[in-house]
Amino acid sequence: MTAKSFLLLLGAASAFANQIPIGVGSVCLSSATPNDCCTSGAPTPTGEVTIDDRTFKFTCGSALGSLNPKTAQKVSNAHECASLCADDLSCEASSFKAHGKPPRGNNCFFVLGDNLDQRSDEEWITFTEVFPSCLESDDRNACCSNPDKQEDEVVIGNGRWKWTCKTILSSLNKISRPAANALECASLCASEDCEAISFRTLGDHKAGNCFFVLSSNKDQQQATKFMSIVKIENIGPPTPEPQCEKYVEEKEQCAKEKEQCLQDKKECDNSKDTCQNDLEQAKHNLEICQTNQVDPAKLAQCEADKLTAQSAEEDCRRHSGEIEEKKKECRAEQHKCESEKGDLSIQKQQCENDKNKLALDLTNKNDEITALNSQITSLKGKLDTLQQSYDALNVNCNGEGADGKCRTNLFDAELRDDQCIITAGNEKFKIHYAKLDDPGPADLGTGRANSFKDCAEKCANYKGAKKCVRFMWKTDGNDRACYMRSTGLGTVPTKSSLFSSGQLLV
Repeated sequence: MTAKSFLLLLGAASAFANQIPIGVGSVCLSSATPNDCCTSGAPTPTGEVTIDDRTFKFTCGSALGSLNPKTAQKVSNAHECASLCADDLSCEASSFKAHGKPPRGNNCFFVLGDNLDQRSDEEWITFTEVFPSCLESDDRNACCSNPDKQEDEVVIGNGRWKWTCKTILSSLNKISRPAANALECASLCASEDCEAISFRTLGDHKAGNCFFVLSSNKDQQQATKFMSIVKIENIGPPTPEPQCEKYVEEKEQCAKEKEQCLQDKKECDNSKDTCQNDLEQAKHNLEICQTNQVDPAKLAQCEADKLTAQSAEEDCRRHSGEIEEKKKECRAEQHKCESEKGDLSIQKQQCENDKNKLALDLTNKNDEITALNSQITSLKGKLDTLQQSYDALNVNCNGEGADGKCRTNLFDAELRDDQCIITAGNEKFKIHYAKLDDPGPADLGTGRANSFKDCAEKCANYKGAKKCVRFMWKTDGNDRACYMRSTGLGTVPTKSSLFSSGQLLV
């Protein structure tokens, strides 16, 4: 259930993300072309749809990594697939084959077990149930009402935050901010680069409920009526791999500039040759004029040709100087290009070294993960041994279990716990294992619970106009949903059922 809890917190923290509004999906998802819901422009468009008081987040281009073939069905559209999941209390996610050939003729699959991981696949649409976190509850003390869990971590914006009950920041801005709940208070703080808040969980005060940290001091002190939420870690995008491709592009650009420089030099040389030829021809014409007897008109023309030749000679000398300058510039550009080429080679080698180092670091990290997994397996074995030793020391309780004894450390109910009495909060409940005579809706709501014992705690600590006198829990524990009722106190379950129930003792 760790992956589910993380998804719940992440979903709560992404309340302002670019999503399709709730309800819009119910139209396009019911059409023959459900991919119309997937054209919001985001890389992976998402949205939310509410069906039978259950809210599901749909993700386009995604399929569940673990599909249950036993629950596979053929439906008309994506909305019908999500509705089938909503009707099944044990279903938390489903995938619909939006286009392409469906596997074995079925296009609607439920998740298999607790694995809610998804994989990228353009032909699928996936639905996952969205559960609100205690931080966004209308009950300001929702997170702190459980004495066994007074702190936890949550993802808000681009950071990981830790909330702690019954504490207040030592450095607090006494001017409050308007916020409906603790999550909204922390989200406002995150949007203003603030990294800590304190939120009033009990009582009302004219000063308000949401207070930002006043300085960089995030220290906390005890305060019964407050909780503090402090940013503990930034979550940024992964470090990109070195972009060796840009060095290749710069090298190609350098080669093009060198080629252009050589072409300019060739044109300069050709122009110089042409100028020199014109000068030689002008001198030849002048010599002819000086050696031959010509009439005055031809003499005047000869003088004009002489002046033209002198002007051409000056232009040629000037142009020759420009050509020399161009050659110098070309040689400088060529030298610069060769120098940059050498720098690019060094940078490319450095890039390769960095890639090799990252690959080595990744291998080392994988080795560390393997070692940690081995330690976890060993610790689980030790934990099982300790649990068996602890179970052997159980004593009689007030109820009469199937084996004549009741456990004092009950976590998830078993057959031996039938008719036992479990203590939760300030109340006691009698366990009716795998028995339920009156299935139906839970008028006090359906919350998430970690175990049978946790469900009993939620019923005992329920805050509302009505008192929780019964709760129901799926016997195999896969549902993880706690169904709470204010009715049926006098009903004694006798019928076999997939659900177990706990009844308040008065």
